[in-house]
Amino acid sequence: MAKGVEYRNSLATVVGDLAAKGCRRLLVTSSARGEGTSSVVSRAGRALAAGARESVLLVDADPLNPSLRQAFGLTARRGVTELIEEVYLIDPMHEDPLQFGLGDWFEILRAQRRTGELEVREGESVYTLRFVKGSIFSISCPAGAAVKRLGEVLVEQGRLTEAQNDEGVRIHEESGRPYGDVLRALSWIKKDDLHVALRAQVRERLAGLVALRLPEGRFTELVESHRPAAGGRSIESSDGVIDELVFGPMREYFKRPYLASQIPSYFSDTEIPNLKVLTAGQRECDLVAPRHREAFALLFAHLGRIFDVVLVDAPPVTRAGATVAMAGQADGVLMVVRSGAAEAPVVLRAIEELRRADANVLGVVLNEAADDEADTIPWEVLSHGNANPG
Repeated sequence: MAKGVEYRNSLATVVGDLAAKGCRRLLVTSSARGEGTSSVVSRAGRALAAGARESVLLVDADPLNPSLRQAFGLTARRGVTELIEEVYLIDPMHEDPLQFGLGDWFEILRAQRRTGELEVREGESVYTLRFVKGSIFSISCPAGAAVKRLGEVLVEQGRLTEAQNDEGVRIHEESGRPYGDVLRALSWIKKDDLHVALRAQVRERLAGLVALRLPEGRFTELVESHRPAAGGRSIESSDGVIDELVFGPMREYFKRPYLASQIPSYFSDTEIPNLKVLTAGQRECDLVAPRHREAFALLFAHLGRIFDVVLVDAPPVTRAGATVAMAGQADGVLMVVRSGAAEAPVVLRAIEELRRADANVLGVVLNEAADDEADTIPWEVLSHGNANPG
């Protein structure tokens, strides 16, 4: 077998093994330009897609110096930049609300860090979700719905007395402060107590939203960032409990017809049916600038749900640069080092930068190694990383 074929197959085997362990979204980077990240990503992607049934997506996350498309003979076309700006950053208030599912609303409003109220209506049932800079701060249920207040849940769980609940409600109504903050300020409950009660309450409210068959959403931009949601009884959370469930365990229950239909149109086909490429796009952009950062993180998570393996061709590591910011969103990071060219101290500094950003650095790809050297990723280096994304 030719040396190049051995290299590709060996690299694909390692990537396949990592994916089997849960590292399905891999960021491929280097300590300097010219190390060959695009060639490594393209070779690994081709070999993995050709030798297995997995669906593979290759993403060029270097809009300033894109090169991945050249490996597949693709012309410059709409890619990551356009996808973010045309899908995640559209103005939902100027679009037909019927095209959005609840999951679409949640992701778009989060990507744009919007503040306002999302009214979700189906027949006589109306829920109102209060967003503060893209995070869901409160949820109100339909008027007349039989749902428990947070204080009632805390009393049932034995974490609060009836008298404490009554006093907490009184202070909350007079001051306008979130009920949970009032109880914590009085030292009647701890943060963990509030978290457990909120999770139980939020799950019940979200289950009602999930049960809606054809809900219609309408968003209204607001200025007052901490006013509770209008409508019936409201759940409030300043600790991210609602977001934790909406974008975590319950994410898959909220439909995303808009994102599901729009995102695939930005993929480029290759000669291998189960291998797609998402090019950098036709315009330059900074993926971790305030305008794009949250949108790219949500896109990265979405791609990981629709492809078995996602390989991202990222720019070289620089302090506080785009790759360092993106690395924590990946399941794992691979460093590419060109044989005989890279300086060990520079590579080690790059790895340290990634680890300071809580990245899961898995190992090093030795690119263009001589015949008497390891032809792909030295497994002894990989074993020092954590191949478990959790």
